[in-house]
Amino acid sequence: MFLIGLFAALLGGGALAEAELARFERAAAAEVGSHLERTAETVVSVEVTPLGVVESLRGEVSHVSITARGFAVQGLPLFTEPDLEKTGTIRSLEIVLHDFNLRGLQVEELRARLSRCRYDFGLARSQRVLRLTESGEGPGYVRVGERALERFILHKYRNINRVSVRLDAGKILVSGQGDFGFVKAEFMVLAQIGQRNGTQLVLENARVVLDGIRADAATARGFLEAINPVIDENRDLRLNTAMTIEEVRIRDGFIELFGTARVPKRDRSGG
Repeated sequence: MFLIGLFAALLGGGALAEAELARFERAAAAEVGSHLERTAETVVSVEVTPLGVVESLRGEVSHVSITARGFAVQGLPLFTEPDLEKTGTIRSLEIVLHDFNLRGLQVEELRARLSRCRYDFGLARSQRVLRLTESGEGPGYVRVGERALERFILHKYRNINRVSVRLDAGKILVSGQGDFGFVKAEFMVLAQIGQRNGTQLVLENARVVLDGIRADAATARGFLEAINPVIDENRDLRLNTAMTIEEVRIRDGFIELFGTARVPKRDRSGG
């Protein structure tokens, strides 16, 4: 997982403690980076704010911040391992990611601030390795732009040959050309984006135009069934419900997602 050498960093004093903490943060950043597909622009950092000696002896950490940018990843690189002991506490865990590619979706920004996460303190003491064993929850935020959605749609829907996306004033305008089985046509869709089940983004309240003609209700319904959900957090991005989407906003060329975030448990299915 990540965060190696925590115990030594917490229990030192003065200059020694600062040096140990700096070594720990570098090791932690290297461990996080090992789960990412790095590029020349990749930057990863970890910052730890310890508590006093008494709290440290109990395995309590005030705050851990993980930041990264300029990378690609095929699924969530952080998991909890609930079978291990829950003897240590991180009071606040912050994750901030910028400009990264998640399974074909370029994400401009992802933020999560989680309260009270647990880890195996005994393992940290004996092996200088920290494993998250329980995740708190907290506010999550994701921001994706128009061009990123265009590339993702072409990546996901092989039957769409050309696409243009505009995001403004609470609506999405998608136009292009595709073969949807029941019809092959130039299309244009003006719709709102809503969330379904907290993990899917879907087009709704849509007007569908095919080859310049407004589609009837049955045809529009068939078109939307073929394209929805536009993004499935779990199936498309392998995020294991890391965020429950509660609000969707569209403005100024971006879609913004707000909800409740968490670090999910490790998926042992191999999927």
